[in-house]
Amino acid sequence: MPQDDKVLSARLVIQHQSPGLTKCQAWLQQAQDQTSSVLSRIEAIENLARECHEHQVFQTLSWLLQNATEDRSVQRTILRLLPNWGKGPMQLSVLLGALSTPGLRTEAIAALDSLAVVTGQMEARLLETLAQSRAGDWNFIQVRAMPNLYGRDPRLLQFLAEFVRTGNPWQRALAASELCGLGETQVAFSAASDPHARVRKSLAAAIGYFQEQAGDGVLSRLLTDEDAAVAQAARRSVELIRNPGTEITASGDPSNLSEWMALLEELSAFRLTDSRLLARLSGGVIAKSWLGEPGAAESQITTLEQRIGRRLPPSYRSFLMASNGFLAPDTFISGLYGTESVDWFRVRHADWAHAYRDTYPHLGSCLQVSEVGDAVILL
Repeated sequence: MPQDDKVLSARLVIQHQSPGLTKCQAWLQQAQDQTSSVLSRIEAIENLARECHEHQVFQTLSWLLQNATEDRSVQRTILRLLPNWGKGPMQLSVLLGALSTPGLRTEAIAALDSLAVVTGQMEARLLETLAQSRAGDWNFIQVRAMPNLYGRDPRLLQFLAEFVRTGNPWQRALAASELCGLGETQVAFSAASDPHARVRKSLAAAIGYFQEQAGDGVLSRLLTDEDAAVAQAARRSVELIRNPGTEITASGDPSNLSEWMALLEELSAFRLTDSRLLARLSGGVIAKSWLGEPGAAESQITTLEQRIGRRLPPSYRSFLMASNGFLAPDTFISGLYGTESVDWFRVRHADWAHAYRDTYPHLGSCLQVSEVGDAVILL
């Protein structure tokens, strides 16, 4: 459309809005109006990107990106123009979220590339973190958060590609998953040949989560993987790609004791790669490579249920049968309770339950199943 026609169209849009609106408010209203033509909505978004950089405008356009019923052409326009609102963490977060939306991945990657190279204090922070990680101070939570801070900065992509090849199995698994999410498919897909099943499983899951259409061939190969967990992850990802919007749920039967044991053994192996945790543990725990306890007997679980006056959920009963307590399941919680320690939150923390009674009226009636650290697990 010629520029003069665009200006005329924009004026007509403003004239037909409620009186008293500013031009930015009128354009924003037009952009949200799903009864208007797609072309007029796109013109309004282009006008907003050119002249209206207020936070409210950014927030509204971000919401349109997350709306499952929104027109894809409108969403692609928003993604293309979103960098006009800056390159801070909020912008990166929105663009990263769009990476897993079917039909928007290509545009999200292009928008991230336009913001790719961080500078100033962010650059200094990135380089320091990369240097520390390469020197052996690898922090999984920190590495997992890096795309949210630095997007597709080439130095971050190079770092992740490096660890797909040279890291331990857990590092390789995380690096492959993050690279897949960031659109670096060629390097990520190389993990399909990794000798460790954990790495192949992580890649299989990531392809489905991020709706990576280019991963069809990789999933076909992993469907026949010798490791059952890898093949299962591949099947779930195939289903996710064939039926976008399918809810991602845990695989298998949560009350299955053998699945709990497999999960907890894998969790133990992962957590025992944390040098900070190793420094706090006894030699016996480290030698066994197991952070759990012997499983609870049925009588112990029944005694707990009688004490609290409730039947426990089947999945939690099976957890206790697999391990009657568990050390340091993550960096925020120092331990999951065994049957003798589980109790209502109000028993140990009546003051908290009272203080937050208006905000969280059911807090006191939650079952506390973990120690309190930087977080607490409640049922």
